[in-house]
Parts: sequence; C-alpha cells; structure tokens
Amino acid sequence: MKFGQMSLKKISDKADYLQLDICGLSLEEAIERYNSYGKNIPIILHGDWYKKVNGIYQNEDNLKLRASEYKKIICELKKHTEVLGITIHPPKRKKYSIEEIISVCEDIKSVGVDVFIENRSDSRLNISNPLEVIELSNKHIMTIDIPQLYIACGYNKETFLDTLNSINWSNVQELHLSNVKNKRVAVKLECGELDYIKILKIIQSKAKKSFLYNF
Repeated sequence: MKFGQMSLKKISDKADYLQLDICGLSLEEAIERYNSYGKNIPIILHGDWYKKVNGIYQNEDNLKLRASEYKKIICELKKHTEVLGITIHPPKRKKYSIEEIISVCEDIKSVGVDVFIENRSDSRLNISNPLEVIELSNKHIMTIDIPQLYIACGYNKETFLDTLNSINWSNVQELHLSNVKNKRVAVKLECGELDYIKILKIIQSKAKKSFLYNF
C-alpha cells in the first residue's frame, strides 16, 4: 500500500509518491514544477481538466492535441524520477466517445507508462454516471475518485455502495480519497458522511490487491 499527496507546496514525509499536476503545462513548465520540490519522489501525473492556468482556462477537451505533449513530458520526467502513471480526465461527451478516449490513452501508453482514466461527476463529461464507471472498469485501468463517485451517485449511499460492489477493482490502480484543495468534494470526508473504513473494507474484499491512495 502506498500513499500519495496532491501538488501542495510541501511534500509530507509520509508520502510515497506525488500527484504532479501538469494541467495546461508545457514540457519545460512540467519539469520546472517537479524540480521545484527539491526531492526525488515517484510521481503520478495529473492531466488537464477545467482549470485556470497562467490566466487561461484549460480543459480536458484538447486531449488528442495534448497527448503528444504528455508523451514528451513523461519521457523527460523519467530521466529525473519514477513515473508511476498518468491520470486522464475524460472530456465532454459531445467531443469524444469513450472508444476515442481509450484510443488516445493507448497512444500515451506507448512511451511505457500506465494510463489511468478517472471517473467524473459532471453529467456533461464522459464516465460521470455509475453505470459508465462500472462498464469502463471492465475495459480499462482506472483511477477511482471516491468523493466524485459519491456525487455522481446523487449522494445516495445505497447507489454508491452498489456501485462500489459492482466495479471491477482488478482494473483500478489508484484511489482518490479526498481533495484538500476543493471543499465541494472534500466536505463529505470532513463531515463524516462517508464511512471510509467501510468503503475501504468493501474495496479490499473485492480487489484483494494493494492500491495507490491519494489525498
């Protein structure tokens, strides 16, 4: 079992890896961001999503164009540290089919890293309802974001637990348990509404494997 943390200014001495946020970053900027930590630590890259970077809004809809840049970033970062994988955020339904997303992920994978597809909660985006998450878990390796999954289940605990029990956990490589930067998705952990001990017991009983846990 390994624990990771988000791209905060200081790396915890408890962290086994860093989720390096490369949303909207060029090759040079991504390398600079990693070097700014001054520590040799394994990383999982966190790809583009809707976010303001350097005064410009980025989004996941440029996935095909960004794939070549991701590959360059991965190859260069491999010279500095161990790249455990990259998490891809599915773009809007009207822009990409799920098959197209998987095809782009296979292209990125060609440089020798695992490519995880993360579940979403905005209905305009792919992989944002429980059935889609379950179906994709049978097709491709994934990052499962627990708070986002709960939101996608309409905050319905029964639907949420049914979904957890139906996911093919052998294809899940990383779990996002909380987001300390985003109170909208972190509040469910902080207020105790989600029983994380119960959740992890369900997951471990289904998966019988170790995960990368990210906070």
